[in-house]
Amino acid sequence: MIHCRLYFKDRIVSSIDSGDVEQFKVERSKTAKPATVGLSLLVLSKFLIYCRKRNWCSENRTADVSRPSTRDSRRMRVLSYKEEKKYFEAVGDNLDLRDLVLIILNHGLRPNEVLSLRKEDVKLDRGHFAIQHGKTPSARRSVRFTPETLPIFERRIKNASEWLFPRPANPARHLALELMDPRHKNLREKAGLDFVLYDCRHTFATRLLESGANPAIVAKLLGHANLATVHKYLHPADTMVNDAMDAFSADRKLKLAS
Repeated sequence: MIHCRLYFKDRIVSSIDSGDVEQFKVERSKTAKPATVGLSLLVLSKFLIYCRKRNWCSENRTADVSRPSTRDSRRMRVLSYKEEKKYFEAVGDNLDLRDLVLIILNHGLRPNEVLSLRKEDVKLDRGHFAIQHGKTPSARRSVRFTPETLPIFERRIKNASEWLFPRPANPARHLALELMDPRHKNLREKAGLDFVLYDCRHTFATRLLESGANPAIVAKLLGHANLATVHKYLHPADTMVNDAMDAFSADRKLKLAS
């Protein structure tokens, strides 16, 4: 029940609709396996049934939300470059969302890792920034700027807040994912796209592997301790498989001839 309480916080029970439950499922899926997500939805359902008996709400909105399959990996969406361009056209001058997505696409960070960055984490003179508050030693890592993200950090470090992504109404606090998700949802629907912010991290990892990066390096950049976690991003196209076999055959022929 603790995950439900952390997500819904002080929400009035009667105000929770099926869309809220669906988003809770998406957020829970980012850190939990399908079976665990299903259990969280079951707990939430039992709670809402109790609330309905007490006349605190009229509907159990979990009934409208499908349970994740335990046979398959959770939903993972990888953006094409065409979709990426289409999205940024829709974003326009929404700098918070534009910067957030660009940083994730360039570095594979978790959305919350970006939003919680402080000025003290940024070392412009050394060419990198640090993720200092990860849950594991692997998650706490140093990340180099790219040509696309360096101007973002140079601009954001000049704001008056200690945070790179401060809340406009309360600069003493950083923007939260709960505030950014609805903005993202409106814009990606406007662009006719269907993906969550976390999918930008999947996109980074998949593109990096497709470019020939070593899986161990990808795991380090993502802040993963286990190489097995990176395997879900491996989707080799037929051309990549053919190229690999051609290279293997050529190398074998050369070795046998020597």
